[in-house]
Amino acid sequence: MIRLALVAALLVSGCGSRGNFPVYKPGVSKEQADLDVKDCEARAHSFIRNRAAHIRDQAQAYNRLVVDCMRDRGYSMSGE
Repeated sequence: MIRLALVAALLVSGCGSRGNFPVYKPGVSKEQADLDVKDCEARAHSFIRNRAAHIRDQAQAYNRLVVDCMRDRGYSMSGE
């Protein structure tokens, strides 16, 4: 129960905000990029929610899932 609360706090605290996932794709508006990030975040959250792992592992997996989802959509991550 405590682990679930910590994961929820981590996710709500902005671990998945667009500021943490700076993305770029030619021809895509900021608004569309924000929608794509939110969709990828929702997919990652849904996947992670039912996994029993250490909270640190969950945060790393969440970030990796969001980044992979955005790359699958043709985005590059800032700094690449």
